[in-house]
Amino acid sequence: MFQLIILVLKFPLARACFVVILLFSNACSNVQSVVYDGLNAGRSAGLLANHKIDRTNHWVLPVDSSFYVAVNSIGSEYGDTIGVKVSEIIHQEVSKRFHSVMKADAAESLDYAKNSANLNGLDYLVYPNIFVWRDTPGTWTEIGQLLRSSSSSAIVNEFGLNRVMVQIVLLESSTGLVIDIASIESQSGLLTLYEESPDSLLVTGVGQYFQSLQRY
Repeated sequence: MFQLIILVLKFPLARACFVVILLFSNACSNVQSVVYDGLNAGRSAGLLANHKIDRTNHWVLPVDSSFYVAVNSIGSEYGDTIGVKVSEIIHQEVSKRFHSVMKADAAESLDYAKNSANLNGLDYLVYPNIFVWRDTPGTWTEIGQLLRSSSSSAIVNEFGLNRVMVQIVLLESSTGLVIDIASIESQSGLLTLYEESPDSLLVTGVGQYFQSLQRY
């Protein structure tokens, strides 16, 4: 079974055939509907990357809203490097959808970040919390190195799907009012294991979240 999965992962043609099978599985249905249903089935079955976003509220904000993106690695098991990386991804995705965005230079507590946002005259504070950052061997080079240097039990422990879970707290800077709390959870799929890193998974999930905040 493991060898079959590796073959599917290795050859893009296998993934293309999977999509073609889905398309022809219901020739009488609308093609767009078949593709949509097929992608959803692939995500549910763990074959394709899956992104889940849970929000406490459903605010939308005008595009001229301004944001301060904090760096939060205080007390985190993942350290400053991952904390900065998460904030850079959030800053990048917010910048695509809103006009004014600023990122902190260093890790800050929530209260300190609120003060920074106020001092810079920005409307909203984006404060991330990192709960899961699972980065397993995901390229053939990494997998090859693992096979050469590890025991069979170590390989079983190391090999798996990449997964990331980040909570985003969105606050109004001037009042400290919590506008929204969003939990973004993303996991790679068996057919995209080679292609998906925690970074790319988070880019997609964060992009979807801030897209939902945008008022047109």
